[in-house]
Amino acid sequence: MNFTPKNYKTIPNKPGIYQFSDETKSLLYVGKAKDLQKRVSSYFKKSSTLLPKTKLMVSQIKTIKTIIVESEIEALLLEAELVNSKQPKYNHQLKDDKSFSFIHFTKEEFPRIYAERMNQILKSERKVSFGPFLSSKIVRLTLDEIRKVFPYRSCNTNRFNKHKVCLYYHLHLCQAPCEDKINFVDYQKEINYLKSFLQRKTKTLALNLKREMQKHSETESFEKAAQIRDQIERLEYLTTKFRLPQEYLQAPNLLEDLRTQVLINLQKVLKLKTLPTRIECYDISNFQGKQATGSMVVFTNAEADKKEYRRFKIKFKDTPDDYFMLYEMLKRRFSRLNDKSHWKLPDLIVIDGGEGQLSKAISIQRLLKLQVPIISLAKKEEEIYMENQPNLLEVSKVNFHKIKLSKKSKELQLLQQIRDEAHRFAITYHRKLREMKLKKEFDL
Repeated sequence: MNFTPKNYKTIPNKPGIYQFSDETKSLLYVGKAKDLQKRVSSYFKKSSTLLPKTKLMVSQIKTIKTIIVESEIEALLLEAELVNSKQPKYNHQLKDDKSFSFIHFTKEEFPRIYAERMNQILKSERKVSFGPFLSSKIVRLTLDEIRKVFPYRSCNTNRFNKHKVCLYYHLHLCQAPCEDKINFVDYQKEINYLKSFLQRKTKTLALNLKREMQKHSETESFEKAAQIRDQIERLEYLTTKFRLPQEYLQAPNLLEDLRTQVLINLQKVLKLKTLPTRIECYDISNFQGKQATGSMVVFTNAEADKKEYRRFKIKFKDTPDDYFMLYEMLKRRFSRLNDKSHWKLPDLIVIDGGEGQLSKAISIQRLLKLQVPIISLAKKEEEIYMENQPNLLEVSKVNFHKIKLSKKSKELQLLQQIRDEAHRFAITYHRKLREMKLKKEFDL
């Protein structure tokens, strides 16, 4: 997304990368932020105490480009990629060489792995290096994650020659070659796997691990096969948790595209007529019918749209009756469609529960003559319940079918997130009302 110094306040409050360019479109500076809006705003505040070099840079800014990412570590990786490839003028003026770091593998029989700054590269023993990274923080984050998948030695030669295992072995973060608990061939294999990960050859790496696991299973080395299975699972978690910088560079709107794809897939799975860009979920919270509250949460384009959230204080029922409470909430919610409050019609309604809850919701839907698809999500098995063929004429007859999605499915994860958010929002309001009532009684 592109902005200017005049409209920087419209930059979203999300993690990502910002790039400053001058009037000739030359890149001045690349930075990362947990909150892009706050970080970029800090450059343009009149009261800001900027250094002379930074003030000069700000005076040259004509355009601001942002790339939204999913996490801080992705912002760190993308920042490193852009600075290394584009060499922005002010990144090198505001940082000296010693701030750049590398990941090193020593050329010993059992290589140790460690981080080192740029100004130390020509010192000490021969090594294989990966980098540079802009900060030691990204090196620590990367190594901490990798070590959980591929344990490695990090001790110096003196410590290694004592031939005594250290704490890292007991934490399963080192395989203790110092005490011959792993042989040379197996250790080198693990190191090569680790290098493949740093070289971003993750698909080939996963394939090799699966082949090795299969080989051990066939020879009935089940303990070793189980260890490799755990490695594969951790590797899958690691590679789905973080995205490569190149993905964002090739597709600056990557997150938006990914969310849209999830909605497209959800539309196919549920056989919806329209893309579910607006999904609403409702939940009831009460204690034996008292201080009953209802919540409505809204996800627009697969993101929580908190300005659209609504709370309902149940007015006409003070005994446990979730059906009546849900009816009251839905009736009040959908009575707002034609007034001036501009409450939009959802593309999909999600209810927490199984067949019973969905049956109640559909009967309410028919009484209110709503033509909005409704599904329910049961917590125990995380199964989706949906009506077979909606027929508004047969009010009393409802038939269902179940949809079982993989727990790794992004579509299921989105529905779970929406359901859990509705529960959180409802119970928070319910607790607030209970506390207010108790306080009032106590004051009396």
